[in-house]
Amino acid sequence: MTYTEWQKSSFSGSGSECVEVRKADSVVELRESDEGETILRTTPTTFAALLHGIKAGEFDHHAQRTSSSHRRRPSMSAALWPELLVQSERLTALYTELPPLERLILRSVHLSPYGQGVKLRVELPRFPDLAPTAWIEAGCDRFEAQIEFMAVGEDLRMRGVPNNTVVDIDLAALPQIYERRVEVAVRGPEFLLAFTAYAAIKAIHLNAYRSNDPNQRWFESPLDQRLHHQTLPPTTTKTFYA
Repeated sequence: MTYTEWQKSSFSGSGSECVEVRKADSVVELRESDEGETILRTTPTTFAALLHGIKAGEFDHHAQRTSSSHRRRPSMSAALWPELLVQSERLTALYTELPPLERLILRSVHLSPYGQGVKLRVELPRFPDLAPTAWIEAGCDRFEAQIEFMAVGEDLRMRGVPNNTVVDIDLAALPQIYERRVEVAVRGPEFLLAFTAYAAIKAIHLNAYRSNDPNQRWFESPLDQRLHHQTLPPTTTKTFYA
């Protein structure tokens, strides 16, 4: 068999009591770092589902009820969000520094009918400080985008209904088995959307609007502006949301 090197979470530091993982041909192997002779083998799909369940808190009831066990794992979103953006020039041109994926207003969730894709229509927490002159002169003060994830795994789960829900998006890099992938968790009051996806994010259909007139939109893309005439398409418009 062909083996990769054992890996462990970056949160483990120099500790000797950690779970380690490696790829061995078509399987994933796990072991305790202090009991290296005992090795558990599983499939990449099952391993991804395990990580998803841990992140979603499905196994919290097995943990010892101490104050330390209730500490939430630090979010990796701030570091990963700019790194994972592809074709990002349009978005980064609007901000001196990209806002974090925190306190977003989740307008809608769209599953692609053409493949394993998920789009989140969100309002970002901060209006662009480098907004186009036309947006400023129009009195725009809100900014919306679609955050697109690709090659989404079969582990997608959603609880609750997005209804202008204030959410945080947590991103965490997974150990690389075949390709770079990330774990995504979208959390808000009575809402959770969690899945794994390819380690790349697109921000598309960027648009601005006024708080007192959310129906009129100013699109960043000239094509969007020409096609939609400053109007946000209904959620049934596949060419915009799919």
